[in-house]
Amino acid sequence: MKTIFFFCLSLACSFLSAAEVLKISKNKMNMAVSSDLGTSWEVGQKVCVQSKQGKSFCGTIIKVREEGAICKMNAPLVGVAVGDAVGDASTPDGGTSLGESSGEGLSESKPSLKSSSKSEMKKSKPGIGFGIKGGLALSKFSSDKTTYDNATNRKGLDLGIILDLPTSQTGDVSFEAGLNFLQAGVELQNSSLHGDFIEFTALLKTKFIHGDVSPIAFVGSYLTYMLSMKYVDAGGELDYKKYYNTIDYGAVGGLGMSFKMAPDVEAGLTGSYVLGLTNINDSKQSFLTET
Repeated sequence: MKTIFFFCLSLACSFLSAAEVLKISKNKMNMAVSSDLGTSWEVGQKVCVQSKQGKSFCGTIIKVREEGAICKMNAPLVGVAVGDAVGDASTPDGGTSLGESSGEGLSESKPSLKSSSKSEMKKSKPGIGFGIKGGLALSKFSSDKTTYDNATNRKGLDLGIILDLPTSQTGDVSFEAGLNFLQAGVELQNSSLHGDFIEFTALLKTKFIHGDVSPIAFVGSYLTYMLSMKYVDAGGELDYKKYYNTIDYGAVGGLGMSFKMAPDVEAGLTGSYVLGLTNINDSKQSFLTET
């Protein structure tokens, strides 16, 4: 009889010492919790609540009142109801005091809440990003063998895919690899050179601030392979690839802006300057003087 009495007494005390949900906001992103016996809330304190389906939801205390506290949740409270037990989620072992204060029946929720916290931490870390890019390339060849009188930039396409690999926990610095199709060349007074290239870029990129709009800067190098080179004038076009080295490399640098379109989607607007470090003209004579 004494055993049953002490068991009932301890069970009653555990429920008296457990805080519970008093009210849930319409968008389910905020909840009011009670301050029952043994419960003392502080602003910034982490708390968790478990739904009847066994799913755990965690949040942060943003306001403390005499009768309880207001908590802002990390995710909508789906399946949570008024009266559900609320516990502290900031114990030293990374678990929650919810299972300890609510009796033996809820002790199984402890590893579940701990696992949920780890999952949320993983989502907050920056991950590998994939994307596509497209833009206008303005290029002008120069040569130590040929003087290009009245030369202007050739307007071409720069299309490709990019892979972004974060190198810091916050995503401020990342490594970007790109594979592009590039049109380059030079426009002369009565003719032009049109080249098509496959380009690989390796860039180190940094964000100055985090937000919906973030300034970025990047620097790195490029390597290109020439697919074709054509000399075009009023008489038609000729294949001039034989006059050039097919491999070119150089340095890249630029600035831009990153725009956050959705939690996992960004758009960017950048401008870059490319400096070639090789002499791609491999002919022993100028192609413009060839007969």
